[in-house]
Amino acid sequence: MSYLVEAAMRLAWLCSESVCRNTDLTVVGDPEVMGDFNEIIQILADFKTDKDWLTFTDVFNREAESRGVENLCRYDELIDLANQEICRKDDAGKKFTREENSSELEKGIRNQLMKILINQRKLQEKKIAAIVVSSKFINLSDVMDVKISKKFMRSELTVMGINNTLKMKVRSDKLSLRHRRTLFDEDDNPIVHINKKLATIHGRWQVFKGGTDDLENLLYEVMKCNMIQFTNEYKVFLAGNTEEEKFDFLIKHVNRAGTYFVKIGDSDEIIAQIRWESKIDAYGVTIYPFVDYAFVISLIAILYVIDN
Repeated sequence: MSYLVEAAMRLAWLCSESVCRNTDLTVVGDPEVMGDFNEIIQILADFKTDKDWLTFTDVFNREAESRGVENLCRYDELIDLANQEICRKDDAGKKFTREENSSELEKGIRNQLMKILINQRKLQEKKIAAIVVSSKFINLSDVMDVKISKKFMRSELTVMGINNTLKMKVRSDKLSLRHRRTLFDEDDNPIVHINKKLATIHGRWQVFKGGTDDLENLLYEVMKCNMIQFTNEYKVFLAGNTEEEKFDFLIKHVNRAGTYFVKIGDSDEIIAQIRWESKIDAYGVTIYPFVDYAFVISLIAILYVIDN
């Protein structure tokens, strides 16, 4: 059984970014990766029951989900590798393909691996959708609860996680007509810079990576859904979504208590809940696993100005 767990963990590692030793070299062209993949198939050949496959799948999914992923290239390449027809030669030098001469057992293992990789790729795709600022700000395991409050007599918001596990701050420029704000980490390094665009119909905000507002660092823009609206709803467009035919995220006001949901696109998938807690004069925020919490906090920095 230990070999089965080892094979699952090795497959998860192959799917991760850490395997990219040479960005110009694909998985199929890397002999070391090919060797690892073939060893996984050989290990799995000794485990044939449904219970064995269930164990392998559970370990692989758990390991894969614990790793940060910013693109799906490795999954795509490994899926192709599981599905490809490998050319070999017999003793006479005649070429044949996997489909012609591979054992039924190997075909079954490859098909099963392909299904497992495809399913995990779908889960990873959802995670990537919620990465906006950086994968290093991804909450990889449990739901994260955060309090965001204004520092007394200062134009600064403090961000505090449960048991002081997260410390950030949002500082504003009082003299700025564009409501300039910057989100800093606990070491005072700028994470994102926020500006309100002047003279826009939908009250558009721009968010940039780092501490400047250079257009090449633009991450996303926020705007009202409608010029006149009775409930607060805001669309979020990522920098690459230049046509803006569909929004990437939606901030939706859901009740009179001042609760917002942050959703992916026009789906029902909620990545964060934001509540105004009047008793403590602060936002209470619930951020779900595999979500970029720096992105959510930067949204709240904008909501704070709008709500106040």
